[in-house]
Amino acid sequence: MKKLRVGIILGGMSSEREVSLNSGRNVYDNLDSEFYEGIPLFMNGEGRLWIITWQLISQNTTVDISERLEKEAHRVFYEDLKKEIDFAFISLHGKYGDDGCIQGLLELLGIPYTGPGILASALGMDKHMQQKILSFAGLDVPKSTVIQEREWRDNKEDVKKKLTDHFTFPFFIKPTREGSSIGVNAIKDEDSLEKGIDEALKWDTAVLAEEYLDGIEFSCIVMEEDGEAKPLDL
Repeated sequence: MKKLRVGIILGGMSSEREVSLNSGRNVYDNLDSEFYEGIPLFMNGEGRLWIITWQLISQNTTVDISERLEKEAHRVFYEDLKKEIDFAFISLHGKYGDDGCIQGLLELLGIPYTGPGILASALGMDKHMQQKILSFAGLDVPKSTVIQEREWRDNKEDVKKKLTDHFTFPFFIKPTREGSSIGVNAIKDEDSLEKGIDEALKWDTAVLAEEYLDGIEFSCIVMEEDGEAKPLDL
């Protein structure tokens, strides 16, 4: 039986590239080699794809891998990707990986892939839009507001007053479109507010201010089977 060639896309251009590298390693190590041929596809910081060996994927950081690509890896152009793989396992995290970008590219190339499609990925990555959708569907969401970078640069004092009038301490400041807790800060007083916003704006052009909720956090995985959404058991 011919094995399905699974391209494991890892690395990437986002702040979460090291997280992606660990995810990709785990996928590669746990693929059933009886049925699947795992092909590690490393995306470097410029968005180029390279087929890499196990020796490279086992390196500690994306920087280590990037330094050895020219001599030890095979560059793959996007238009030729379908010749190399039958299916894409997306192990990218953050921008260009979780937000619909790589999903749209794979759609154009006609390559099936893991995870949600373009629209769901884009909405899932944007915390503000995600909350709007959930609220419209009748689900409770934390109280929040968005601050645009231009608004912050033009009048910091007005923004700080708006936030302190709207929220009680502590509350959270975070980039609207980042993951892995990148740029997230708990704001405990006015002194930490400006630093928190400046830190979040290093990663996005808008930040989300969100109320603090005391409780236990749960994650629930939902998968589609025969067109029906089914949550996995907790």
